[in-house]
Amino acid sequence: MKADLFRLAAVSVLGGFYMDMDMLAKGSFDPIVYSGCGAVFPKEWWRDDDAFFDRHFKLPLDSEDHWQVGNYAFAAVPKHPLLIDSLEEAIKRSTELIHSKGEKVDDVTDLDVLRTTGPYMLSEVYHDGRKEGEYKDVLHISGDKSRPLKKGQEHRFSWHKFGPYAEHMLSHTWVQAEEEMKSDTEL
Repeated sequence: MKADLFRLAAVSVLGGFYMDMDMLAKGSFDPIVYSGCGAVFPKEWWRDDDAFFDRHFKLPLDSEDHWQVGNYAFAAVPKHPLLIDSLEEAIKRSTELIHSKGEKVDDVTDLDVLRTTGPYMLSEVYHDGRKEGEYKDVLHISGDKSRPLKKGQEHRFSWHKFGPYAEHMLSHTWVQAEEEMKSDTEL
């Protein structure tokens, strides 16, 4: 959660790129830099209604809601509204989670992290704002269809790629050991 908060805070103040340490660059980021977009995020995976409900405790309101916004890599200009709004929401949710756990703060689950400061939260902030006409300068880039760089990732298709520019090696150092044993569809 701290890393999620830090990345949002750093890029919202300084602007620039954030990438997890297990990202590998595959090409120049110049097309992103000169795209004219205020922010660029990876477009991860599409979830059906049941999977969406399990993650967000509500049903999607439109077809775009089904898409998850990734936070393993992104770029933005300083003070971009999506980053500021996401940071504020993450702080609010973190505070609520800490208060709800009380003495059992060590009982924070991986799912709590995803919902509180991770891509589930980011997706909700983005899609809620999008439906209000906000964040029109945000570009979502899908992964390319090139063969994954990490051996054994062939089944992961393209959701873990930052367009053709970089690829997430999916080390999952933040995931608790028992969660690492589950497939992505179970999380």
